[in-house]
Amino acid sequence: MGRQIVAPVALLSASVARMAAGNLQERAPVCGFAEFRELARAFNRMAEQLIVEKQLLEGRVEQRTRALNDSELRFRGVFERAQVGIAICDARGLILEVNTALTAMLCRTAEALRGAKLADLPDFRPGRLHGGELNRLVSAKLDHVRFERGFALP
Repeated sequence: MGRQIVAPVALLSASVARMAAGNLQERAPVCGFAEFRELARAFNRMAEQLIVEKQLLEGRVEQRTRALNDSELRFRGVFERAQVGIAICDARGLILEVNTALTAMLCRTAEALRGAKLADLPDFRPGRLHGGELNRLVSAKLDHVRFERGFALP
């Protein structure tokens, strides 16, 4: 009687371990007493459902990745072709990227601007913006700031 209980439990336990290790194709042998057979069938149904759910999740990830890439391409196009100067900065105020319009306005190359602090540029000093908006932006109290400045063109 002991072997009739231990063997099915050991087989099911081994199947569980293989699935836990990443083998989603693993199936438990349906054997032993009725209760063990039902447990093995339930395990196998769960394994099938895991595969289906994983495929659905992978499909959603792929779809959202494509949507994100499309959005990034659209943003890049707008960013590059904008007739207004745009700078993208990190939370510390370091310039990560600038568009062509801003480089023309500031008479500087994109390479010269990347890595610089926006607040260190003469026309962007915190005191020169509306009510210290740049300080609030850098301290994460604002998520964006919009302002207009006149620039002398060369």
